[in-house]
Amino acid sequence: MSVSRVEGLASGPQGSEQVSEQRKRFVRLVATAVDSGGDVTYTKGDVVALCIAATALGGVDAIVTFGPLQAIKKAAAITELACVGVAAETITVKEGKSEFISVQVEGFVKSANVATATTIGLQIFPSGTAGQGALLTGSDPDTNKPYALALANASGNLCDLLLLNPLDY
Repeated sequence: MSVSRVEGLASGPQGSEQVSEQRKRFVRLVATAVDSGGDVTYTKGDVVALCIAATALGGVDAIVTFGPLQAIKKAAAITELACVGVAAETITVKEGKSEFISVQVEGFVKSANVATATTIGLQIFPSGTAGQGALLTGSDPDTNKPYALALANASGNLCDLLLLNPLDY
């Protein structure tokens, strides 16, 4: 898989001098909606994770079809070790189907889906709510991996984040 877009490099008045950099990294991955699971809407800012268990799409395993580092789902468990980043667009995937989606894996993201109790400066982890990040107090580094840092106090379940590119895309 290749990086689909890197934003934020600028040149200054002296030509190649770099005056500002707010690097953002995006990848194109395959959003899934499993058989018998109903349609799934991925909203811009939702946290997503790799499908690491068998995921049936039209009776065929998505991991076999697309490869082990391509198929994603909404992150929905606090022990989600394969968290990728956040959806960079809003799409709805029909039950048993898949669609390509842009996912931001690194850099500043505005208004990501994060639980309101989140406080500036702390690490953000997937939560038990599908697509939502949260603080995780007393986390075990062997079972919980942060995917971002909070850059503001969350309000209305939205928060500005610095994505950490946890899977090094």
